[in-house]
Amino acid sequence: MAHGAPDPDLHKRKRDVEDDGVAAGVQYHQSSPTANQQGVLSRRESLAANMGVRMTGLQLLRGIEKFFYGPIKFDTSQPFTRRITWLDVVSFAKTNPSDFVLSTFPDGRRCCRFTCKGVRTEICPVDWRIISSGALDRFPLQRPFEEDEWAELVTLDVLQRRAFILYKKADEVAARARDLHHNLGIRKTDIMRRRTGHDGSSAYRLLLTQRIQKMANGNVIIPPCDLCRRLQWQCVKHLTRCRACVTMRIKCMWDSVTEEEIGQLEFRTMFQMDVEGIPEGKPEGAPEGKPEGEQAGGIPDLQETRIARPRKRLPG
Repeated sequence: MAHGAPDPDLHKRKRDVEDDGVAAGVQYHQSSPTANQQGVLSRRESLAANMGVRMTGLQLLRGIEKFFYGPIKFDTSQPFTRRITWLDVVSFAKTNPSDFVLSTFPDGRRCCRFTCKGVRTEICPVDWRIISSGALDRFPLQRPFEEDEWAELVTLDVLQRRAFILYKKADEVAARARDLHHNLGIRKTDIMRRRTGHDGSSAYRLLLTQRIQKMANGNVIIPPCDLCRRLQWQCVKHLTRCRACVTMRIKCMWDSVTEEEIGQLEFRTMFQMDVEGIPEGKPEGAPEGKPEGEQAGGIPDLQETRIARPRKRLPG
């Protein structure tokens, strides 16, 4: 049985919009669901209907709108004009029957003109007759349906729980942001304190550099430099610096050296000078080449006299 050749386009990836080399369209900022829900609440509309729930009252109002012949005309020249619905017109006719009358104007045109919710409104005579006949009185337009109220309560419960989770997350993010801000301030303070302390460490660096220059290669440098201290290595002199700083090609720094270590270094230096350095009887600035018993002023110094004692002879 012969098999057909596989379709070469079977495993091809579908091309995206950006694969054609054409830049994608500009994506405008869309309002958040929270802002939309806040707008629905401010307009006193149904949140359940806004979320896509099929409300019985809303379907009834849409069906009643089909009874009317012409559109509702209102004065658009007034600022902040709100939209007038047929439910508003029917409610006005029931509460103000004396103002809801059909009038004839000098041009021969007949209509019903009234003021509803502060807006001058006008409807045609056909729609006035439908409302005045009481054909819409049997529809419960004033009170909401029980199932609509139940759907609205369920929707409010769901949105309230989501809002609770949302502001809990917002509190957690705010707490983390406060901790981050505090830690950044601590780090900034430490760096500024370290920068202000560089003047003292530069004097220590000069002192330790002079000491290293007098040391031989292979001697241990005490106190160790910052690099050896951080890497926990033994700070050993090599050429003009320590071995680690020569390898890294950086200068030896002693920013983290303490005053206690500097004090121990000075004590060790003084002890070494007493043991291996200048004798106590010779001042540091005395010129060389003078006899041992003569000072710089030519006054003979007291010298230790050796008395030769005769040797004892052994009995022969």
